[in-house]
Amino acid sequence: MDHAKYLLDRGGKVVVSLGGARCPINCAHCYVFAPGFQFFPSREPEHIVRDLESFGSALTAVYLSGDIEPFLEPQAAVTFLAEASQKLDCDLLFTTRLIIEHRWFPPLREIADRQFAKGRLLVGCVSIPAWDSYRRIERSRRVAAPAERVQQLGRFLTDLRIPTMLAARPILPAEVVSPAEYGRLIRAAAPHSTVVLGETLFLDTDGVLERRLGISVEDSPEIAKMSFFDQEREWKVVDLREQVDTVASLCQKLDKPFYLRSMPGIELIRGYWDRDRLDLNLASTYPLPVPDFEMKH
Repeated sequence: MDHAKYLLDRGGKVVVSLGGARCPINCAHCYVFAPGFQFFPSREPEHIVRDLESFGSALTAVYLSGDIEPFLEPQAAVTFLAEASQKLDCDLLFTTRLIIEHRWFPPLREIADRQFAKGRLLVGCVSIPAWDSYRRIERSRRVAAPAERVQQLGRFLTDLRIPTMLAARPILPAEVVSPAEYGRLIRAAAPHSTVVLGETLFLDTDGVLERRLGISVEDSPEIAKMSFFDQEREWKVVDLREQVDTVASLCQKLDKPFYLRSMPGIELIRGYWDRDRLDLNLASTYPLPVPDFEMKH
């Protein structure tokens, strides 16, 4: 089977993985457990950046995430971000479920300063899919409790002086994460998050991810390919409208931007981020100045 290739998504974003072995974090919903999943190859950060240069001016954002936790090897993640900041003229995002040791903050701050000096962003995303039931979803003991990860969002904001995103992704069914639990998560993270991200739930058509999550999708979902990952297989695209609307409504009450896709969030931050205030330069974020790609009303 061929390895996954870098795919230019809508808005000019490319999701990048450092590649290698199957991610040991073992999240119940993770695409990598779907039969036939195409992994990114393990490559040196410099080689990945060289490939990304081929996209030219069409490349507007690089999101270090992909099919393996980026900060399993912090040196590789920081090296990639540094190399990308030096060689690419685009916004950079990184995501993690882990607690990054403080010794990596000075080089990350240097990358952030370089990005902002040339009018580009460095955005720190922390993935937290649930508040109370996170161990049902994130099965590795390397993953810290949600409260600790929320504190890390705050450190990204104050120590790195970068915009932050809570990645409450994907939005899961109520039998996995209740609306009340989403409420606890969003309220805890909102003071430290510039943007809140959800995501549509993608499940393999073989039922592997449903069994891992302990759910069964009875309704006939849309069957489609991913636009953001290079995968040959098709997926069940599950529209959890009630859950999404619950999270979106709570974010609106807290005046916190909510998107199902990261690119509109990046565009919002591009237009309104104030690094001196460490916040968006908006009296109110609603109605959202930048609409979402996928929200349906």
